[in-house]
Amino acid sequence: MEHPDNPEDDIDFEMEHWKLDKLTILRNIIPKRVEKQVGYEHPKIQTFLKRAFTRNIFNIVRLGKSPFHDLIFAQELITKEDERDLFSNPTVFKDGELDWKWLDKKLKMIHEGPFEKLKSVPIHIKFDGKYVNMTRGDLVKEKPIKISIVQYNRAKSIFTLKMNLDLFHKYLFLISSRYAKIGSTNNHCSMPPRVIDFTMSKMELFGSPINTCSQQYCSPFYDIEYIFGSAGTFFNFEFSPGVYSLDPPYDDTIMTEAIKRAIEALENIKEITFICCIPVWDEVSQKKYNLPLHRKGDFKAFELAEQSGFLSSNEVLDRSEHPFYHYFLDQYIGVSHTHLLVLSNNNNYQLTARDIKDKWTEIVKESPRNIGR
Repeated sequence: MEHPDNPEDDIDFEMEHWKLDKLTILRNIIPKRVEKQVGYEHPKIQTFLKRAFTRNIFNIVRLGKSPFHDLIFAQELITKEDERDLFSNPTVFKDGELDWKWLDKKLKMIHEGPFEKLKSVPIHIKFDGKYVNMTRGDLVKEKPIKISIVQYNRAKSIFTLKMNLDLFHKYLFLISSRYAKIGSTNNHCSMPPRVIDFTMSKMELFGSPINTCSQQYCSPFYDIEYIFGSAGTFFNFEFSPGVYSLDPPYDDTIMTEAIKRAIEALENIKEITFICCIPVWDEVSQKKYNLPLHRKGDFKAFELAEQSGFLSSNEVLDRSEHPFYHYFLDQYIGVSHTHLLVLSNNNNYQLTARDIKDKWTEIVKESPRNIGR
């Protein structure tokens, strides 16, 4: 995506809209199986719609589309898995029609967004202990956008324009609002920064200006995030030899596509390595390590990695012993039992998954509560 040559003089804050089809198309996604009397206020419907919105919209973004620029077809919002989960209880959901008012309202909120007058509006910043609250000058009664001081300082350190606090705060508010509005506040976790350093990774392939530690990283909103040094979406990135941190969101589609791209790079580029974290969702490993059965059946992303011919080592990380770092909370949290995979075609890369696992353990013990950098 192209960006302005002189962004200080050409900030287009008018572009924040959603080019989405209307409610009539949204209604066509789901077969008419939901009992009319249930209505969209039913807790199961609400849970489904919220999960569908926050996960699928964000993952569409991760796959390289921007809801602020590209037409997103209604069929892309809801997957077959969503549909299956929604209608898994036939005693509750019978023939009927799903009411899309909740989703339509959510889309309108973002479409009409808080950005259309941002260029001429001051951003109020309030430092509150470990956090930074940001509000628009003309919408002071709105709930503030909140990030941690760690995230604030990170974004400030990689801001590529000539430092102007007012300009910086506008862009920071803009990107933070995007992530908040699309419901991605749970996407603040990553491998601990010192673990990433230990692996000699030169780039984080899934991140944002507020949840990465590397100088080079990929992120979904290049139209704004290039100002913070982003290389754009992982799915359009051109690889070169080196070591990469591959820590995708725990979503089947995203993980499968990410592993496919990694394998394609390994087949075509010499001396390239991916340090990859994906959850232990395969039934075989869950049984082998006596873990709670997350689900039955196949786990496509792990199968692809196993069968690729490039899996040089693999370790399972215990959820409690190998937590991930949460940039918003500024502490370690247990996410899930995790496959730590080293996918490589570089015989000179000496680190194994076991080496990285041991270092991870050591780092967390040294600094159990925070980034420890």
